[in-house]
Amino acid sequence: MVVARNPIVADPKSPFAEAFRALRTNLQFTSVDRKVKSILITSSLPNEGKSTIVKNLSYSVALTGSKVIVIDADLRNPTVHKTFNLSNSRGLTNLLIDEGDYEAYLNVDTSYSNLHILTSGPIPPNPAELLGSNRMKKLLSSIQENYDYVFIDSPPVVTVTD
Repeated sequence: MVVARNPIVADPKSPFAEAFRALRTNLQFTSVDRKVKSILITSSLPNEGKSTIVKNLSYSVALTGSKVIVIDADLRNPTVHKTFNLSNSRGLTNLLIDEGDYEAYLNVDTSYSNLHILTSGPIPPNPAELLGSNRMKKLLSSIQENYDYVFIDSPPVVTVTD
């Protein structure tokens, strides 16, 4: 279970909360003609705030009642588990190596039953190969069928090939 402080709810009139409402609204307008289900969030370098954006955007979208999942696909330096105060003992890496039912690996936010988190799991020796695998494609396809929005926290683009 997730127990993380939610700044979007804690101070809903703050400029911070308003910025994420604006981002959410822009995302919804983008989806009017063609539904956008998966959004990959990245940065150029580490520590630029992509995981903070993923967390708060997922909170903002979940507030609308949409079913949301956050996937930590930064298999070299995962931080989603820290952002949401979760264990990272198992997650995406396990699913890509061993397969299985992804629902068994999900964490559900205690504030929102419609917000689920799939942590990265153990750091593998071959992240690029796992993320580019057919198993990853099948997993994403399966997840997209069951969620309104899929937010993927990915590695920074300048430092790795993943």
